[in-house]
Amino acid sequence: MEDGIKQEWINKFIKDINEIKILLNKQYLDNWALTGSAAIVFLLYKYNLLKYYNLIPSDIDILTSSNDLLILKNLGKFNKVQNTLEKSATFLRSNISIDNVINQIDITITPTIKYITIDDINIINPKLILKDYEDYIKDPHRDIIKDQTKINILKRFINNIKLDYTNEKTIKSKKQNLRDNIEINNNTSQQLIDNISRKLFY
Repeated sequence: MEDGIKQEWINKFIKDINEIKILLNKQYLDNWALTGSAAIVFLLYKYNLLKYYNLIPSDIDILTSSNDLLILKNLGKFNKVQNTLEKSATFLRSNISIDNVINQIDITITPTIKYITIDDINIINPKLILKDYEDYIKDPHRDIIKDQTKINILKRFINNIKLDYTNEKTIKSKKQNLRDNIEINNNTSQQLIDNISRKLFY
């Protein structure tokens, strides 16, 4: 991609990301984060490294721990493709034009999301994105060459750019919080039993 065309694409990409950010904040508040290729591109853009790579996503991948996705029918001008109750969904832009480069949003529900915020954009911890791609590459049905390229980019980025992880946020689904509380309570109960046993028999 020529420099002038690439810069035009970057400008449209950032505009689209900010448009989608507003829609996600309205629907999910802070319970969402960007992942996948679009997250990598945003990080490269932020640290002025995008010029060295030819990574051009046509959609964005979002993770959330909210179950609202199950009943959600649209996000602004993005309409949900599926009518079934699933843990992931695709939303397509209804008004496709040359002013936009992102016309598809893929949202997946996950028990827990961990992200950092850069320029008001929530980004899944890059180390976790890397781990996902290292798992993806084991799937023979995926494009291994593309996945390996993203792995290489992420490794270079993580090794050379010192991100601020002090603002990392963890958001869990209600079900996951319940599981964690049950596990804590079980562990606490077991500790009490162990303590009582030690006092009685030792």
